[in-house]
Amino acid sequence: MPVAGIVTVIAIGLAVAVIAGYLLHVVWMLHRTSFALGTIVAGLRAIALQTRPLGAVLGDVNGDLADTRRALEGVLGTSLPVDDQGARQ
Repeated sequence: MPVAGIVTVIAIGLAVAVIAGYLLHVVWMLHRTSFALGTIVAGLRAIALQTRPLGAVLGDVNGDLADTRRALEGVLGTSLPVDDQGARQ
């Protein structure tokens, strides 16, 4: 094999090695980015869970408060006052 052919094969091998190294670096960076994004998504889901609408929970609380109010009115023997917007005080 002539010298030019050997130099060409070595140059191609070196180019392939450099490109393979670069691609491995890209894979490593993508893996780190994927992990970071997964962590962010988990945090966002936790925030969404903790800030979900309270409508159903407040309905239960209001029902319990109404029962408590009726029991208190029964003990006191009188009705508790109501403000001008219809809410009891």
